[in-house]
Amino acid sequence: IPYRGAGPALQDLLAGSVDMMFDGLGSSAQHIRNNRIVPILVASAQRVPAFPNVPTATELGIKNYDVSTWYGLWAPKGTPQEAIDRMREETTKAIQSADLKRIWDGAGADFSPNSQAEFGRFIAAEIKRWGEVVKASGAKLD
Repeated sequence: IPYRGAGPALQDLLAGSVDMMFDGLGSSAQHIRNNRIVPILVASAQRVPAFPNVPTATELGIKNYDVSTWYGLWAPKGTPQEAIDRMREETTKAIQSADLKRIWDGAGADFSPNSQAEFGRFIAAEIKRWGEVVKASGAKLD
């Protein structure tokens, strides 16, 4: 069922209108902890420390299945490098604070800061990877 985001899909899962969904732990973790939904597997290569009893797809026999949610910060083209550097520095400080670290850890997330060049290479690899999946599916992007 195509949904307009995780929120509406999660509402239907909680209401019993759908039997399962793929979702990031950021929105599902609290419902897993409250026993409102049951995790079947994590799509990452390793188990998630916040949910150590939930197996990976690979452990359940699904080979080469490694999908993760990631977040990035973007700025408009032409933003001065000084502003970008400051945004990165302040974001890193904030996310490494005890309060935010506790929240991110509790949701099964981690923070892996990298350089602009590393992030650019990561994005290029993601576009290539998922572009191939879309192409193989026969779907059209408009």
